[in-house]
Amino acid sequence: MISPAIYAEYYDVLRRPRFRLRPERVDYFLQLLSAEGSLVKRNSKLSVSLHESDNRFLECAEAAKADFLVTGNRRHFPNVWKSTRVVSARELLESLQTL
Repeated sequence: MISPAIYAEYYDVLRRPRFRLRPERVDYFLQLLSAEGSLVKRNSKLSVSLHESDNRFLECAEAAKADFLVTGNRRHFPNVWKSTRVVSARELLESLQTL
């Protein structure tokens, strides 16, 4: 699931020089995300995270009624938001192994 705000966030962040990602790889990822991702619209504007842009991910998870929100930066998020568990990629894989 993706919202227009998250797409815009990825568009900006993935082009930052510190990540050293090749522009054509970023473009490919964004095209794939647009083609395969399901678009959701937020139900409400949140101000839960100290980092305003991180609130867009919580909004998307809430609107999608997501089971998981996967992030590499858990310290900016609550452990749980509504019915969504906030996890790292490793934690998601570990959770899926127990199913």
